[in-house]
Amino acid sequence: MDFESYRPLLFSIAYRMLGSVADAEDMVQDAYLRVEGFSQEKIGNPRAYLCTVVTRLCLDHLRSARTRREVASGMPLPEPVAGSLLSLPPESATLAESLSIAFLTMLQSLAPLERAAFLLHEIFDFDYAEVARIVGKTPVNCRQIVNRARKNMHGGRVRFTISPAEVRKIVERFLDAARQGDLTNLLELLAPDVTLYADGGAHGVRYGTVRSLTRPLHGNDRVAKFLLAGQAQAPRAITFEIRDINLAPAIVTYVEGKPLGVMSFEVAGQRIRNIFILADPDKLHSLANSTEQTGPPPRAS
Repeated sequence: MDFESYRPLLFSIAYRMLGSVADAEDMVQDAYLRVEGFSQEKIGNPRAYLCTVVTRLCLDHLRSARTRREVASGMPLPEPVAGSLLSLPPESATLAESLSIAFLTMLQSLAPLERAAFLLHEIFDFDYAEVARIVGKTPVNCRQIVNRARKNMHGGRVRFTISPAEVRKIVERFLDAARQGDLTNLLELLAPDVTLYADGGAHGVRYGTVRSLTRPLHGNDRVAKFLLAGQAQAPRAITFEIRDINLAPAIVTYVEGKPLGVMSFEVAGQRIRNIFILADPDKLHSLANSTEQTGPPPRAS
């Protein structure tokens, strides 16, 4: 059996399930070790079998006592990813949408079984009979689980209402306004009901004034003032770069060439609806690695 040909698919499922590159890679490697030496004749349908193995490994991981304690500690955001790990065929619009930080954050609000069934059916196009075999439920149960998850996901999919190029222009304007302390322009870019999520890690890593928020911050006035306060207290040596993170424009901040945090956005109707700030060093490894390969951004003037 050619396991390597299925590795990208297995990683795609595991990363969306867990929101962690390292954990996803561990699940895929564990799956490899479990099937190493198996012949295709023994397995029958390699794609279905391997997806079953990886999905069940992810479910076990999510249900573990250690993971439950970590999730209960605050408002965790998924690990951001840049580069070839997220390479997709150009026709995979739905797969690209499901990689946004907004979508992955919503996904983490689902129970493990809901998350698995929803992903397999809605994103990876497994029918209910296939989903049932993978998660060990009946097709009727799986349909109910997916319907419940879809309601919790507010319809099921995050749609890009404007092009990435337009999003980038809005992010550029946002960065300019924040760096200049321009409250008026910042308010114009934020939707009235904008929500901000911040994850500074288990130890409350500081990003300006930002630590992990146990609850999201709502409203454009509160969010704008919170952001400007954070910018005012940021390190003097900080630099900024707009990069494609999870296939969408985001702001990455650096100190001495090392990633300090990532700010991702969900934009709709020319305004920012959600902001996700991640400043947990344990979740910035993939960005640090890609920075080492491409070099740090220029220093701020």
